[in-house]
Parts: sequence; C-alpha cells; structure tokens
Amino acid sequence: MFIKDGEVGDQIKTSTFYKMTLQQRWEQVHACDNLANEDNAVKVDVVVQEEAIRVFGEEAGEGNVSDGVMWFRSRTGGIGLSMAIVESMR
Repeated sequence: MFIKDGEVGDQIKTSTFYKMTLQQRWEQVHACDNLANEDNAVKVDVVVQEEAIRVFGEEAGEGNVSDGVMWFRSRTGGIGLSMAIVESMR
C-alpha cells in the first residue's frame, strides 16, 4: 500500500485511489528596468519559502517516518505517503 489514511477500517471503506497534486508556484521577488548601462549585476536579498506541505489545504508540519511511510499532520487530519512517493517528489 502506498498511501495510508486513518485506521485500517476507514481505508477499506474508502476508495483506494487518491489524487495527489505537486504544485510549483513562482513569485516575483525583484523587478527592474534595463537602463542600458554597464552595471549588469542585480543583488537580491530576500527570504523565500522553499517548500510548503499542505494536508487538506492546511499547512502541515515536518513529516515523521515510520515503517517506510512519511506521515504529515495538520490540525484536521493527516496522511501517510510511501517513502518511494516522497523521494520521487523531491
């Protein structure tokens, strides 16, 4: 089983197919006009969030690994993904 969600009884009652979405979002951190001068360097000093994990639309904490499954939890629930899936997303 690649995805564990809730208790075993709950897993049997629900569909075995899940939709998983890996999204990338780009945000503009700097913009400038080309002034046609010789100074072709740009220095950008900002903090950018590298990765965000959401479970049921809520920010989740760091995943905990147990028995080859990485568990992600939010306030309203959690989900476990096989480490094979987690590694393929990195």
